[in-house]
Amino acid sequence: MKKFSLYTLLIMCFLISFPSCEEETEPLAYAPTLAIGQATETTRSSATLAGNVVRNPNSQAKFEIGFLISTSQSMADTQTVTAQASGGNEHYAGQVKGLTPGTDYYFCLYAKSGRSLVKSEVQRFRTVEATAPVLSETLMESKDEQSAIFRSGIVDDGGYAVSAKGFAYKVYVEGESSPTINNDLTVRIPEESETFTATATELQPNTAYMVRAFATNQTGTGYGEAVIITTEKQRIPLLTLEQTVSQLTGNSAELTANLTDDQGFEIKQRGFCWSTESRQPTIDLEENTLVVAGTQTGTWGSVRTRNQSCSRHYSFGICRGTASAPQKTWQSGIHSKGAAY
Repeated sequence: MKKFSLYTLLIMCFLISFPSCEEETEPLAYAPTLAIGQATETTRSSATLAGNVVRNPNSQAKFEIGFLISTSQSMADTQTVTAQASGGNEHYAGQVKGLTPGTDYYFCLYAKSGRSLVKSEVQRFRTVEATAPVLSETLMESKDEQSAIFRSGIVDDGGYAVSAKGFAYKVYVEGESSPTINNDLTVRIPEESETFTATATELQPNTAYMVRAFATNQTGTGYGEAVIITTEKQRIPLLTLEQTVSQLTGNSAELTANLTDDQGFEIKQRGFCWSTESRQPTIDLEENTLVVAGTQTGTWGSVRTRNQSCSRHYSFGICRGTASAPQKTWQSGIHSKGAAY
């Protein structure tokens, strides 16, 4: 009885465990047919890759679809590019960025399932060549007698980061070439500056200058179109020196000057200057300068003393920071030359 029971128990265990021992089979995997397309929308740093995938109707496995890209024709050191399906899941496209300008690239389509990997033929494309930066027109925002503010912009960096930018300028001479950073004056803009604006200083009054923007990258230096600007005329006070010298004695003379126009600026100082040697006295020699109180327009006068004996005087009426009045010459029993400012 015991033998029968044990035998029956073994048969029952075998019948219960039999389904769990049934072999689990993997889905059937048949590789799809891959056809590589062309690279389109190619720029200096990006491109759109394309290809077609025809799946095997008998395949039950799912395949990962993408692109491989490399700078080597042997497809060594490849980079994976995600592919997006379109057109009934047969057409795939992927965008790759961060490419180097003027470089040959090779790419293919791939399909992967588990450890199975199939690739298409390899296709080649070339990124757009890098150039020097392209700049917009130079504009002048403001100017005066000795300075000007210029503005421009970078339309295209040429494919590489800009390392230097600013404006090149020189005195305009008809028929001469445009200014360059190698042979002419420049005003440079700091690299960290977000604006393309700079001020040129120490210019000559009432002078024509040729100006153009420049920017430099790894490829070279690009220039904007040259423009010609003319600085303002020097706005100096207008004054005259009276032709009549009164109270002329052996050691003094009374001079009179008239400030007719301050040209819109505040007069800082006025007076007379003279010389015993030059017909163009200046205020460079303090001992030959006489300051007269007041800063308003109109007539002022002063008595100049301590003349040297037996001399001809050359005088000017002048205002500091401005031009001199017409020269006045007088003669006395003492010797000297004079002017007003």
